[in-house]
Amino acid sequence: MGDAISTVREEKVFTEALDQIIKSKNLPKCDFLSIDTQGSELEILRGAEETLKDCVGVKLEVAFERRYAGQPLFGEIDVFMRDHGFKFIRFTDLKEWAPRTLASDLRGTKLHVETDAIYFRSPESLSQFQIYPFLLTAIVFGQTEFASHVIKLLGRPSPIVANKMWIKFCDSFITLISRDQNLRPSFSEKVTIEQSFARFVDKDPRSESVTDFKSALRKAFWMTPPSIRKQVQRVERWYRKWHSARKRRRLKTSELEALYQSVGLGKLAEELKMARGFRT
Repeated sequence: MGDAISTVREEKVFTEALDQIIKSKNLPKCDFLSIDTQGSELEILRGAEETLKDCVGVKLEVAFERRYAGQPLFGEIDVFMRDHGFKFIRFTDLKEWAPRTLASDLRGTKLHVETDAIYFRSPESLSQFQIYPFLLTAIVFGQTEFASHVIKLLGRPSPIVANKMWIKFCDSFITLISRDQNLRPSFSEKVTIEQSFARFVDKDPRSESVTDFKSALRKAFWMTPPSIRKQVQRVERWYRKWHSARKRRRLKTSELEALYQSVGLGKLAEELKMARGFRT
């Protein structure tokens, strides 16, 4: 890494806090902040505490190993963000590095050293004026369930700008979500406490009593030689994969998927259909 990012020259540059820039230039309020400044992200955030009050989301580069002098690590940034009313959502693209260069036949998995982290404002700290920008941000980043969760908690917001296409899109999303009926059974409806604890009992499946066809099939499977079981498991994995792909192809486009496609979010629509294809 030293060869890749060695110092070429040093220059002094004038810097100004983001809060001061926005104030002096009379810039509009910031809904979403994206920062990638090679190790100075936390310093910028500290100079943007007023700006952050208006933000519904932040995307920034974080590190797990120091590559720059005085660089804060993810833990320090995470504490700052949580202290300012933000909730960690996910990492995006984990970057890997190795501590030593080896021959290609000796290379394996590497260390996670940096990535981009996404934060959204916590639902309880959202103002009415921030709900629409939050919804759009969450949806664009694929957080359909989190966006739905916020609507369930806070209800339908008051429009902040009339006759805007993105507001109409959010309204359509809210309408679809409000009609959602979660028909999936809860854990307790499907599994008893006894069945739950039975998962952790170490016992020989061949000694289980036969109560129905499924248990008889399972017992027969475990009585076959290991080589046969391995082949059966391989066929089962192939079948599940084929069945899921076939099921997805036959699925009709849902209303939410159609809504996403209508505004150019085809990739998100496909992810929703993919998830439906794997559900049982």
